[in-house]
Amino acid sequence: MKIKKKLSIVIFFMLLIITTYSRTNLNINLEKLMFLEKKEVLMKLGNRYKIEHVGAEEAYKGYYYKEIGITILFSEDDKYIESIECKDIFKYFETNSGMKFNNINKKLGKVKVEKIYVEPLDTIYYWIKYEYKNYTLIFESKSKNGSNSIMTIYNNKYLPEMYKK
Repeated sequence: MKIKKKLSIVIFFMLLIITTYSRTNLNINLEKLMFLEKKEVLMKLGNRYKIEHVGAEEAYKGYYYKEIGITILFSEDDKYIESIECKDIFKYFETNSGMKFNNINKKLGKVKVEKIYVEPLDTIYYWIKYEYKNYTLIFESKSKNGSNSIMTIYNNKYLPEMYKK
């Protein structure tokens, strides 16, 4: 009985260390990760992903890493990271998906809320943007205050035109 309990405690801490390492490793090396080739990214993050179809009409293939809380989309030539969509468990500079714009502004600095009309969905989206040297951090929401926002990190080389204002 004691051996099973000790073994389960050891396994728990090993999983905790692996999960924490993965999240920390991605946070620290995000700028470098964006410029690795696909095979290097998959080697670095491991093969514990699930292929998901994402985007408008689920037209894109994403690599979903549940433990880290990210979905990676690779470029059209399938060579480099185009974007990383982040679930609420993924933290970046104390921000995450689900936060309202005013709370994000407190952590990353105040920026202007932009508005875009998306066709053919007839939907208005609000977004805020933080630009860095090689990547751009976007928070998007259907609400003007940013509730239920979605955080996406774009490689600047593949930043969609609508965010280049």
